[in-house]
Amino acid sequence: MTMIYWVAATASALLLNAEPQSAPPATECSVAGFTPNPIEHVVNYRRDAIEVRSVQGTLTSVDGRRPIDVSVRFEIRGPGSSGNVRRAVADREGRFTMDNVPPGSYCFRASAIGWQSVVGRITVAPTGPRRTIELTLLLGV
Repeated sequence: MTMIYWVAATASALLLNAEPQSAPPATECSVAGFTPNPIEHVVNYRRDAIEVRSVQGTLTSVDGRRPIDVSVRFEIRGPGSSGNVRRAVADREGRFTMDNVPPGSYCFRASAIGWQSVVGRITVAPTGPRRTIELTLLLGV
């Protein structure tokens, strides 16, 4: 059984809603269409979209470090209803970059085996804020 939680962003952390949800609303993003992960059981959904000029960021654990001894992946699907998936693997510091991502709305998933996935939406806009995507992965599947 997959447990699904809503996630809200604050300036310094992601907060989990204590009540599990059966699935995201139909208008939101889901894990469908991303690289299959046979042991993914907990998915944290971000309710608010992230607006950026380019797709780059950092994936860390709660203590601020990169999850150790695993491949940490950031994927986007889109734009819009397009099923095209792009992938990036984070480096040793948890940083990732995707070059030449056209403007549009994309679903994303950040994942690592043994860690809870984070799913949400990003909007890439040429006039969007110059910021990076910062996500925290929680230990446990």
